[in-house]
Amino acid sequence: MTLGAAGRLAVAASPTASQVLHLWAKGRFLRELESRLEPLSMGESMPEAVCYGVGCVTSRGASLGVPLETVGTHLLAIDAAVTLGITKAKCLVGKHMSFGALPAAERAEARRRANEHFNLVDRIQQWSGFDLEALFDSTLKRTDQFRAQEESFIRHCGVPRPELWYFAYQFLHFETIAQMYGAWLKVGWSMMGNREASKIVEQFRAGQLPHGRCEAAHDSFTLAQECARSREERISFVYFPAALSLTRRTQPDGRVSISVAPYSTSFPEDRILLRRGEQPARKFPDPRTVACPHLQRQIVDAGERFRGLVELVHDHIPNLLDRTEPGGLRLLDREIEEQQEELGKFRVQVGLKYQQGLRNLRALRLERAVLLREMLLPQLARLIETFAVS
Repeated sequence: MTLGAAGRLAVAASPTASQVLHLWAKGRFLRELESRLEPLSMGESMPEAVCYGVGCVTSRGASLGVPLETVGTHLLAIDAAVTLGITKAKCLVGKHMSFGALPAAERAEARRRANEHFNLVDRIQQWSGFDLEALFDSTLKRTDQFRAQEESFIRHCGVPRPELWYFAYQFLHFETIAQMYGAWLKVGWSMMGNREASKIVEQFRAGQLPHGRCEAAHDSFTLAQECARSREERISFVYFPAALSLTRRTQPDGRVSISVAPYSTSFPEDRILLRRGEQPARKFPDPRTVACPHLQRQIVDAGERFRGLVELVHDHIPNLLDRTEPGGLRLLDREIEEQQEELGKFRVQVGLKYQQGLRNLRALRLERAVLLREMLLPQLARLIETFAVS
């Protein structure tokens, strides 16, 4: 049974919609995912559509490509909608929302990315048959509904300072989509991991300052609270974790960049892109060739994410990819499970036998990662061939 089918059966059994999407979240390939869906229940009116967004600008400037994981962003939104019996999804394509003013050349690059995202939404809609629509942020800003939201913002908080602009307008765009289309369930991603994501929602609604890079956003979150109070139903959120870079890049502040936005990139050499001629084998290395243990684990984890993407494609575009899976993968899964059980029998995690068992487990996991990569490469190449936007 596919997970989508499991979700639909759960809806038929009439638990709350929050419980259904929690089941969906836990069952999907991002197993540590958490969801927070307070307003949703089977006894209340369901959203008419799911909303989510893709961006064309990063904190460093215009995105320099459309990563492969963008396909997963669209399919996860569709998957959440199907699980709840919702038949529509609205995708906000953000070509103007940015962390600051862009030079003319970068604005042109951002517009190119926006058109590529728009074309990708159209292609996924055709392949999946799901009612999926892309909306440019610039189009929404011209609507009466957006102007009303903006006026409410200025009334409560004044004109936003430049450092607040991105946070405020992102919220206002989704408020406008919720009002116009009944799309008050937002599917998003969390850079800060999994359990923290649900806490952000509460801080967001309470007008409190979330930690991390949002230090200047306090007024925007106060505004979010006021806008939410003006609506009959508040926007609900479900999160999936960020994508993973295929390299480890040290940022100017000393942080190591691992988690990245699924739909944009400032470093195209670190991501598999949806462009013609892209060769996934060059960017998705054999983990045996990776010397750094941390990067090796990162590559292994990225392989699991790519496998999850393939599973999503199987669920929603069933005739696109080959469904075969090498029997050796299932055999290795059993061996890994048995080795984990053996290690669990040790009361004290020290000693030669325990260390040898740990080395055996790592070797099995590495062997499995290599086999999984071999299975995935032709699948990823097929996805690039089908959805290449540049």
